[in-house]
Amino acid sequence: MQESVFLICFVGEPSPSDWERFHLEGSVPGPGGRLLWMSYGWPADLGRVLFDALLGERVRSAAFLPGIPPEDLRWLATEWWGALVAHLDLADLLGGASESQWRRVHIDENRRIAVLRPQRERAEDEQHTPPVRVLEGTATAYRDDLFSELPAVARVRLSEVRQDLSSWFGDLAEPDVGGAIALLTLSGAGQDSDGLVLRNPAALGLVCEYPEHSLASYRRDAGLQVRGVGTTLREAPRHVAELRASAEDWAHELGRLSETDCAADYVALLELAALHDPEIVMGEGTVLEQTAITGAQTLSVARPRSVTVSIDEIIPVALPAWCLNASLRAPNGEPVRPTPLRFSAGNSQREVWDTLSDRLERSQA
Repeated sequence: MQESVFLICFVGEPSPSDWERFHLEGSVPGPGGRLLWMSYGWPADLGRVLFDALLGERVRSAAFLPGIPPEDLRWLATEWWGALVAHLDLADLLGGASESQWRRVHIDENRRIAVLRPQRERAEDEQHTPPVRVLEGTATAYRDDLFSELPAVARVRLSEVRQDLSSWFGDLAEPDVGGAIALLTLSGAGQDSDGLVLRNPAALGLVCEYPEHSLASYRRDAGLQVRGVGTTLREAPRHVAELRASAEDWAHELGRLSETDCAADYVALLELAALHDPEIVMGEGTVLEQTAITGAQTLSVARPRSVTVSIDEIIPVALPAWCLNASLRAPNGEPVRPTPLRFSAGNSQREVWDTLSDRLERSQA
């Protein structure tokens, strides 16, 4: 039987003090050319060290597993930025910290893993909940406050909302505009319960806007066609084969993406086509939603980009992206579309998730 092991993905190379603190014993190759450093230290002690290192972003991600997995499964140690993936049979070995300091944001019974995220204590002045308007759970009441600058929430039945999205979300329910699916999933749609606390954009820290030359503006005016999928950086080369641009163009685009210093682990692969020659600005924070409630994550653009789309050309664009749903699975080639919604908080995946977690806690009905 293999001995349980921590696989640790550091930000940069481990220092001499890291070798001592984490009881490191060498490394194994991980996905994307990253090294995963092994430790067989005492689980409760390592859990405390990892807690601080993940919050401080000294460690990118880690896994606590029954043994060193084959290479095609080592993504478990790199998939969730700022989190510790623990095998369900081993989680109790982390001691009391596994209950009081770590929050389980995802459980995969098939793989027998739990994704544990260290809970950040908020300063006292951050613990005051801002006023949130609690609405009657009707389409009219929600839509009247949809674009309010003040947070608003309504207790609804997901099944009722899905019967007529346009009554609840107006133009955001239109496929050429988008936004309704993002608001639903960020509010918690897709979980087992039909009950849902539906938030307006302000309650989620989003704004709705149509800047000049933006994806949202050109799509609303039918001047731009956008086709795309969401995925992880690791799986991006596999999914470009399903798109229309040439393999050569996509190889160049992905090569450009790999050279960026952005730490985002997710990517939106978009193909743009237009009726004239517009310059398109893909602003930072632009929300990219799934086209249906698929159980996959909503994304936001992590780094802005501008391109010019020529007539009769399909322009491939690979955008590094943050995940906005910590509890949902990683996108795996599902269709995504840009929306007029924007989420601009956070310069790292941890900051994005922490900000959204705070927003959800403060906007309970």
